[in-house]
Amino acid sequence: RDVWGAMLSICTCSLVLPAFGARVPAAVGRVADTTGAACLRKVEGQPSFDSGPRHWDDHYVKEPTPFEWLQGYSEIRRLLASATAGDHSARILHTGYGNSLLPEEMYDDGYRHIVNIDTSVVVIEQMAARNAHRPGLEWRVMDATSMSFADGEFDLILDKSCLDTLTCTDNASAVVASYLSEVGRVLRPGGTMLCISFGEPRGRLHYFRSSGVRSELRTWKLPPKFTGTDSS
Repeated sequence: RDVWGAMLSICTCSLVLPAFGARVPAAVGRVADTTGAACLRKVEGQPSFDSGPRHWDDHYVKEPTPFEWLQGYSEIRRLLASATAGDHSARILHTGYGNSLLPEEMYDDGYRHIVNIDTSVVVIEQMAARNAHRPGLEWRVMDATSMSFADGEFDLILDKSCLDTLTCTDNASAVVASYLSEVGRVLRPGGTMLCISFGEPRGRLHYFRSSGVRSELRTWKLPPKFTGTDSS
């Protein structure tokens, strides 16, 4: 499976969808969602995505070691530079970040205003403790489909498989629509969403096109970070 990228601006979005070699945790499998795109599925006996924060709290209690879903900072550094026009003072929101090392690597490279949200209290506490010495990183428990931020608060929204997870919930179309509506609301006019996903464009782009958010949409195909078919 190839990696793809998409960039969405208000009034641009970027979507980057990764390749077949993209690695996912051993406890996660791939199935097809109703759009034909790749979808995540927890193995039998594990809480489902639709159990909400309980699913992710359980996951991060058992797997506290940081794990990089899909592409890491070195792979998307140029895309981020393009999305921010090289402005390290850009106000960045990272949705559903999990325990990715991306925020701290961005911080160490000069980005100083990054807000990270997740529904898991467990991972928020873990990452806040891990990055206590990085004062420019904020960690908040928040639902990306109903955010408490002011309108136009961010220059860039970074989504690395958050959209993928939402497409695998019950009533996915409505959930994703709420998410993208919130994205359009909290992005400033002219702001950008950079979305990195392992779903193929045919299974993702229709969400953006039907979102009602006025935007420009660009996509990229990225090389896989890992090769082969082993997802363990």
